[in-house]
Amino acid sequence: MTLDFHSYTPGQKQAIQTLDKPLFVAAGAGSGKTFTLTKRVVWALSKGSGTDGGAYLDSLDQALIITFTNEAAKEIKERVRSALEEEGLFDQALNVDSAWISTIHSMCARILRSHAFDLGIDPDFIVLDEHRRNELLQESLEEVLSSLRETDEYKGFFSVFDLKDTASASHGGAQNGSQKLDSIIEQLATSALSAPYEFESIELAIEKDGAVPDIYQELKRLHFQMRELLMHVAEIDDETAVNIITRQEEKVAAYLANHTKQDVQPSEIADLFEKIPRLHCGKETKKLAADIQSDCEDLQKTCRMLDINRYAPQLIKVTKFVVERFSEKKREARGLDNNDLLHEVARAFEDHPELAGEYSSKFKLVMVDEFQDTNEQQVRMIKRLAGEDARFLTTVGDAQQSIYGFREADVEVFFERQKEIPEENRPLLIDNFRSHDDILRFVKAVCGAEGMIPDFMDLKASRRESSGPLQNNIPRVMVELTAVEKKGNKRAAKADVYQRVAAEQLADRIARIISEGVFQAKDIAILMTSVKDASLYIEALRQRGIESVLSGGTGFGQLPEVQTIAALLSALADIHDTEQGLFPVLTSGMFSLEASDFVLLSTDLTKREGFVFKRPIEGGLLTQEFSGDHQPSCRLKRALTILNQAKRDIAVKDVATVIQQVIKASGWIERLETGDAQERSQAANILAAIRRVRELERDLGVGPSQLSVAFKHWLKVTKAAPVVLNDERQDAVKIQTIHASKGKEYKVVAVVGALKDLDQRAPSTKRCLIGRVDAKRIVALKPPRTELRGDKIPEDISQCKTICDWRLYLDETQNAAAQAEAIRLLYVGLTRAREMVILTATAIQQKAAGFSPKLTKAVISSILKEDSLPRAGESPFEYGGSQAGVCRTLYVRFSEQADGYALDGVDLDQTRTMSDAQENQAGLTFDLYAPETSVPQAKKETNYQEFYSYSSLHQQINDKFQEVSEQQETLQGKEASQDGGAEGETSATSFGSTFHELAQYMVEADAYPERSTIERIAIQNHVQKSLMSRLESALTLWNNSDVRAEARKYACVCAEMPFCLEQVYGDKKYLNGAIDLLATNPKSTEAFVVDYKTGDKNLTPEEIIESHRMQANFYAFVLMQRGYTKVTCAFVCVEVPDSADEKQPFVARYSFDEHRKPTLLGWEVREHV
Repeated sequence: MTLDFHSYTPGQKQAIQTLDKPLFVAAGAGSGKTFTLTKRVVWALSKGSGTDGGAYLDSLDQALIITFTNEAAKEIKERVRSALEEEGLFDQALNVDSAWISTIHSMCARILRSHAFDLGIDPDFIVLDEHRRNELLQESLEEVLSSLRETDEYKGFFSVFDLKDTASASHGGAQNGSQKLDSIIEQLATSALSAPYEFESIELAIEKDGAVPDIYQELKRLHFQMRELLMHVAEIDDETAVNIITRQEEKVAAYLANHTKQDVQPSEIADLFEKIPRLHCGKETKKLAADIQSDCEDLQKTCRMLDINRYAPQLIKVTKFVVERFSEKKREARGLDNNDLLHEVARAFEDHPELAGEYSSKFKLVMVDEFQDTNEQQVRMIKRLAGEDARFLTTVGDAQQSIYGFREADVEVFFERQKEIPEENRPLLIDNFRSHDDILRFVKAVCGAEGMIPDFMDLKASRRESSGPLQNNIPRVMVELTAVEKKGNKRAAKADVYQRVAAEQLADRIARIISEGVFQAKDIAILMTSVKDASLYIEALRQRGIESVLSGGTGFGQLPEVQTIAALLSALADIHDTEQGLFPVLTSGMFSLEASDFVLLSTDLTKREGFVFKRPIEGGLLTQEFSGDHQPSCRLKRALTILNQAKRDIAVKDVATVIQQVIKASGWIERLETGDAQERSQAANILAAIRRVRELERDLGVGPSQLSVAFKHWLKVTKAAPVVLNDERQDAVKIQTIHASKGKEYKVVAVVGALKDLDQRAPSTKRCLIGRVDAKRIVALKPPRTELRGDKIPEDISQCKTICDWRLYLDETQNAAAQAEAIRLLYVGLTRAREMVILTATAIQQKAAGFSPKLTKAVISSILKEDSLPRAGESPFEYGGSQAGVCRTLYVRFSEQADGYALDGVDLDQTRTMSDAQENQAGLTFDLYAPETSVPQAKKETNYQEFYSYSSLHQQINDKFQEVSEQQETLQGKEASQDGGAEGETSATSFGSTFHELAQYMVEADAYPERSTIERIAIQNHVQKSLMSRLESALTLWNNSDVRAEARKYACVCAEMPFCLEQVYGDKKYLNGAIDLLATNPKSTEAFVVDYKTGDKNLTPEEIIESHRMQANFYAFVLMQRGYTKVTCAFVCVEVPDSADEKQPFVARYSFDEHRKPTLLGWEVREHV
């Protein structure tokens, strides 16, 4: 066979046939660039490609192909092998495995190993994985910072960059301009090590000519203006304003009198000023005051900028110390990271010119794939391998797909290389073989619009197909717009509300598409900028009977099932670690224990008959001692057996093996494998987590405790993606990040989250910014909460004079670069689609008919040709395709209803396939797993022969006293209508149980639970997603309440305090139960009781007080029988704000003492009311 050049596009033909010249190939999305690279290699090895009629290359060993990922390298190798075999070049095909087709880092490692002895390095060096590298870097950071903290030289430095800014001391991340110190140091180190001359390339903005203005002279000028303003004080009819101006003038005068130009301190000057209120006076005086205020603010900003940037030299020194210590640690570990690989090869070429000469003449065909994702350091290395003046270098890439700036990729090197190559040597691959023309027209309408991608490269649809529409004339282009209404003083829906609605809206659209019969679920992909909200989409699809599977992204370490493996490892390392170990394990899907199981584990009835003692839950696990009829459920028995066996095995077996035994014995994997696609993926993620534990155990050679720490750290830093099961039979929607979708294609693509603004992700929010100016790296710091946007923005570096100019220039240029990359990310997402594309957007209504975010407004306004939000419902729009697109707008409007919002424009319930009853029952069944015998379904024990509780007593009293019963039924009916509602009785019970468990957590942890904890316990109790905002509102109201603060003042605060009292009633002997919260003080006979009440929304205050009076009597009776003389009961309605103060819950209080004694019946009390 011979290559068929007639079937190639002009750009492909030029790129394949031009071998002896440098080429710059701009290859658009779906244009067959991998095909072109493959055919180019084949042609170079074929007769006729050389000048003498022979082959251009003597062997495949003369070709060097650099790819962005290892997966891409494997794909190209297989394609080259197949193509060579098709052309009959079997000898060359045998050389593919040893060919120079790899990432640049793998290439460098290969060079170093080949010449290790000549270079004086260990040939068995290891390439550090990301986890090990970050671990060594973190150790270096902590050691260096700890050693410097106590020195006088760095005292001022640590007053600005305190250790609390490091990752080890902060869990919240950077906000409001904050940035962790370790992040700053790593950012500086990475930038320096990738620069041409390492730290010599670093320049500080504060050391630039003119960066430090004469602040003393500026202060004197301002003082003169203040005195001038005071001369017009008679015009100012505002005593407060006059006092502020006078006080400020006096402070400045005093400071000038006591300081010279040489001893002024920027931080002191910044503290001199206070805001001048708006003056009611003459026009000239008002302008003078405004000018003074503006100049004061400018000087204040400048001083704060000078104050933090004076520590920039020390920051560089500290970074150097860290890099030196980091290098020592890597040497001790016999390891190199990716930066080291590049530097070591560069150093080898410098120190051994003969080696550099060997490799510069070795390759006659050098190709770089995904060139837009490289950086200057990598390009310098590649050019050294591509012959004199890089004459053999061909780069292939697409600037419109440059989306890896966060990995140090620099799209500017793409444009710089473009300028170096003559225009006749720049083939264009603009024929798209992937997408329907309608999709490409939409991509142009969106990304080629003004203000989007400059010099947009439009693609030509070139696949062979009929031009007809889809079945049933379904549009190929759709926009799903979720509009959040905000009018006047009415509040808009909260983010968690409209994010859930947006997920429901997209799921509804997908369900409709599938119902048309054109596409199946497996044909559809949801591509997200981040998968942190993927659970919303998974749940929305599940409610419509559509399976989905999460793949790609970097969220493996945060998956609940993977975190459960980390918790199990913590429990095996220390069984007493209940918060991070035993409790999450027992509540997870591994064992799914219920509240009654935990009551039994944490209750000790064996010490003294008739008394109840609390014990930690591991106490029940270790002793397995339970009293009388209080025996563990089958589910708890199984958990106890498995975990105690694991505790014995951990001393003699590998940790990973023990974990695997626990998982298998619990039946967790078996249950997941028989579930839907997402559950099967969870099973795969569990097994992947166990494999990683085994790898760490093997590599580190440590015991369970240190292994637990190492595994948690790996989960924190890993960028690993969730596991994807390659099961062609599964009909499931794929959910992944746009980054993970690069190089893939799907019949239907829905793009989510790509139209958000940068906001808190903007580079300008960082304390430290590093800008590239030719070979230099400019560093400028900014204190938190300092806004420079009001200043004049320098258009280029020639206009940068002061430190504020430099920082503002870096802010604007890097914000612009980040925004441009966000638009390119949108482009990548849209161009993954073959047959249909759905673009989702959320718009927040603003004043004057405007809306935000800015990127959403730009795109929606561009395609709809109007500046305001469209009406609710479907609206057609033209974009240049063969048929109109459809924009479906759903408004989330404020409502006085219970949920606080209403939907207008789309009926989201129309495509649901699961009823509420089915939804409530989903996941409730749980078959225990036993290897040999069948274990019956675990049942919650609720009936003890000799015991009775408040609930049973309450019912008997109501039966005995009909008039009481009628009143209670009225009240209970109102409560039930509120608690149950559409969700039903099961959801109401689950909701209440979840709140009580979280309230217990707040008592025992003395902290508000993290969102992951809230979600985990809610899922465990089968609380619907629709109730999550209600649950969080109730928790917030309780957390911020005065009554909680009152309870916390007591010395002893206990949650879910169990009691058992011998009190004969009818045929029952023991009164038992638990108090939600009991607060007491040592040597005091007073007790404070809190009982949480969910629901109660439809009751009046009087009805609430009456409905809980009997239960208050009940608790007080129990406590006073135990010796307490005064009991105060507070029934807290966590969903009912107090009418006097809506930030507080309504509290029904009852007091009992020797003069007002409680009774079990509460009958005498009722008679007196």
